[in-house]
Amino acid sequence: MSRSVGLAWRQAQTDAYAVGEEVTPAVQSLQRVLAVVVVAAGLALALLAAPARAQTAAQILDYTVDLQIEAAGTLLVTEQIAYDFATEARHGIFRDVPVRFRYDDRYDRVYPLEVLGVWTSAQTPGEYTLEDVDNKLRIRIGDPDQTITGQHDYRIVYRVQGALNGFADHDELYWIAIDTDWEVPIEQASVTVRAPAAIGQVACYAGPFGSTRSCGPSQADGSTATFATTGLGPKEGLTVVAGFPTGVVPAPRPVLEERWSMTRAFSVTPGTLGMAGGVLVVVLLVLGWLFGIVGRDRRPGESSASLGGAVTEYVPPEGIRPAQAGLLMDEVVNPVAIPATVVDLAVRGYLRIEEDPTNDDWGEKPDWRLVKLEAADNDLLEYERVLLEGLFGSRGGSVQLSNLEKQFYDRSELVCSSLYKDAVQRGWFIEQPDKVHQRWVVRGRAVTVAGAVLTALAAWQTPYGLVALPILLAGLALMLGARRMPRRTPMGVELLRRVNGFRAYLQTAGNDDAGPAQPLEQFSPYLPYAIMFGLTEQWTRTLALVGAPPQTPWYRGRRPYPPDRFGSHLGRFSRSTVAVLAASPPAVLGLSGFEWGSSDSSGGGGGFSGGGGGGGGGGSW
Repeated sequence: MSRSVGLAWRQAQTDAYAVGEEVTPAVQSLQRVLAVVVVAAGLALALLAAPARAQTAAQILDYTVDLQIEAAGTLLVTEQIAYDFATEARHGIFRDVPVRFRYDDRYDRVYPLEVLGVWTSAQTPGEYTLEDVDNKLRIRIGDPDQTITGQHDYRIVYRVQGALNGFADHDELYWIAIDTDWEVPIEQASVTVRAPAAIGQVACYAGPFGSTRSCGPSQADGSTATFATTGLGPKEGLTVVAGFPTGVVPAPRPVLEERWSMTRAFSVTPGTLGMAGGVLVVVLLVLGWLFGIVGRDRRPGESSASLGGAVTEYVPPEGIRPAQAGLLMDEVVNPVAIPATVVDLAVRGYLRIEEDPTNDDWGEKPDWRLVKLEAADNDLLEYERVLLEGLFGSRGGSVQLSNLEKQFYDRSELVCSSLYKDAVQRGWFIEQPDKVHQRWVVRGRAVTVAGAVLTALAAWQTPYGLVALPILLAGLALMLGARRMPRRTPMGVELLRRVNGFRAYLQTAGNDDAGPAQPLEQFSPYLPYAIMFGLTEQWTRTLALVGAPPQTPWYRGRRPYPPDRFGSHLGRFSRSTVAVLAASPPAVLGLSGFEWGSSDSSGGGGGFSGGGGGGGGGGSW
């Protein structure tokens, strides 16, 4: 009896008792009849209200699953769902079918699934889309531009591979026909299993996840087994098991996929090592051809004997300047070319280098002042003119070196460009070294990216990531070896031989106790070349052996220095000049003018095998 009916009954009794003995028997009889009518009316209202309240909540009225085991060992699944949306406006339903379960520590068990079609009742949108959601295939049914209410029927048909389990004495279907992911109650559920042979063993489990409660009567009649239950609540499902003789379908084997891991992706086996070794041999042959043939100096048909060996040169061959000599040797303009050229201009009288006497912390943060002595003339090469004008410009006769920091980079680029053009105009290189270098860096990047993509794809999809790795390494080798690709002409090769002879002279002169083979006044101006070749220390040692004067006219220190101290100060000047004048913003390698170089499965209950497929869930959207 509801609360409203009880209140009506008590009110009728109270009214009857209130009149007491003053009412006649006829009146009392009438009151009793009225009380019965009130109670009956209350009961009728309560019964009418109960269905109205129930209809406001969504539910599945009937869920029917047909599982047909086909002769090929595949499973044809037909699901019919009578879904009552009640008053809730929804687009339709979605069905999530698991297609991957964890099998063991290494493998996942997968269930390749093909959706064959979706059918709906009249006035029910039947369009559907397929989505991958957390190892499940989501079948979303409905129209995103239309909502529906009330009862609608859906029929979903799909085929699954790898659904059966094989045992020594029987084959088995263990299938979560209705999973515990549905959020709405299911009034009635039934499952039919059809096999190509007589079904001898059956079991059924209903309830929440992991339940071992029997779903009710399970029947097997020949090759068909039926299972049914009623009153499944939200998050409750139905799992069925059916066993049949072996040999009627191909021996069931789970479809396994190895999970990704670094060890798997780069498996070290005789096969992967052999393939990787073959690719590496090809890569090395190609790189050898590129660096040995394409990037060689001499043109085809030239004899190496005609070039001769290195000979000692006691003067810069053909008046070559320090920065030119560095470019000819390294095939790139190294940052040290800037300070070497500044010192060379000072030695030749165009400017003077002075230590800043106002800097009290000179030992920690040294600074210099550059004083212009001579204007640019015809003796200057184009790159020297660009450098001299860039140092002073409109600043007048002097400039503080530290004031040029972060302001000289563009000018340094012009100096480098002029040097590269000068080398080609003089016939030392077939093509501008910077352009050749940049071209091969770009090619190296392309090969590196291709190798990285191939390695990533191979490592992601297969255990052959090791095989594609040599391609990535080849790209890196091209980028690093791009500086070897500019080609010198025969004239450039001959001049390089002589420059190396002059460098050998500067390198060994300080080891001769008798001093250099030239007078001091002739050897002293070779300091810019020593800076360019990284031989400042040897140059200083040579001056000390012959008792050189403590200072030079083109360099003014805060005080007179002995030769060894003078060399260390010049070394600091060279490093500071590189940091200030050749400093560049972060750039991708090869794009700047300077190049740095050296001189089990889950289930919804117990079962015969304890493992199977199916399941998932669904809902409305």
